[in-house]
Amino acid sequence: MTETEPDISNKNKISIDNIWASTKGDTVNWGIDGYEAPKQYFDHLKAKEGKVLWEKINNKKIVPNWPPKLPRDSTDKLIWPKRPNFIDDVN
Repeated sequence: MTETEPDISNKNKISIDNIWASTKGDTVNWGIDGYEAPKQYFDHLKAKEGKVLWEKINNKKIVPNWPPKLPRDSTDKLIWPKRPNFIDDVN
């Protein structure tokens, strides 16, 4: 047998019964002991609330908070709020 030819000996073959048992989970070595996968639930009430919110947004019943109402200076320019940073912290 060369490197390019497949190994056709019986020692590497799995029977159909073993494959079926492993897919069903009937074998001894199935998963991690003590671990249960978390169940994913679908919350219908939360989905209904999301649908109502989506309809409110599409029907323009919720007024967006943009552009913000900013004060104006004497030259009628908007005064944007300044976000302080470490450079502004002078002792």
